[in-house]
Amino acid sequence: MKKVFVFLFIPGIVACKKNGADSAHHILAASYSEVSIKTGQEITIYDSTGADPIDSLFFFDPPTNRLYEWTIKPDDGSVSPGGKYQNGVGDFLFRHAGKYALSAVIFDSATHRRIDATPSIVITVSSDTLQRAQAFDPGDSLFLSYSEISRGTSPALIWGMESAKEYYYHAPSAGFVITGSADPQTYSLFFSDSISLYTYPFAHQTGTKAKVGGIFGMIGQPGTSRQFNITWLGKTYSGRLDYNNEGKVTVDWHNGVVSIRRN
Repeated sequence: MKKVFVFLFIPGIVACKKNGADSAHHILAASYSEVSIKTGQEITIYDSTGADPIDSLFFFDPPTNRLYEWTIKPDDGSVSPGGKYQNGVGDFLFRHAGKYALSAVIFDSATHRRIDATPSIVITVSSDTLQRAQAFDPGDSLFLSYSEISRGTSPALIWGMESAKEYYYHAPSAGFVITGSADPQTYSLFFSDSISLYTYPFAHQTGTKAKVGGIFGMIGQPGTSRQFNITWLGKTYSGRLDYNNEGKVTVDWHNGVVSIRRN
């Protein structure tokens, strides 16, 4: 089979951080207020003083006129700093369960004069290990919806997809994994049995449940009629996907576990 027609849009991950207190002192904050995390999870800890929560560029390119010397207690070697931690925006990976207190002493990068010291932020790491994927419930259903758009001489469909049940892994950090294939007689979509954590080892909002959603695109060919197969949770459901000579689509589908509707 020639894999030609499915392209997956992964929702963008926006660095939306909680802003700390506006004071003369430097206060550390954690991304998405995640002070309770899992073993193997990575979070961003940053100096919230002067951070603009609207300007996410601060977190990718913080000012370099200050240097941060971090202290981690207990210093058992299981916490690894990364990112721009020397400039006050660090990505810290926690590999062992326990409670860790992080603080920083701040220096002027030009003169090495001490400017300030932050109070500690305490991160609680549970014994649960962060996984790259979360399995779908075997009794879950899949809802698909589609809209037609123009794409030159080739008709295109934009599909929305959503689970019926809610999960701890969901957008913007996680979502469906799908692959597709096509031949002259058949379109086929294959949905993974698990939700993929796109941002691993980061995992935002895993403490709340929501339905898994996403979108993908499909390119068709005018004047064709093909069997349309969707594999969901190990079972394949079939219908038909027909394009007339003008590229308008008709979906013939009668499978309750996987439902399809036009927007």
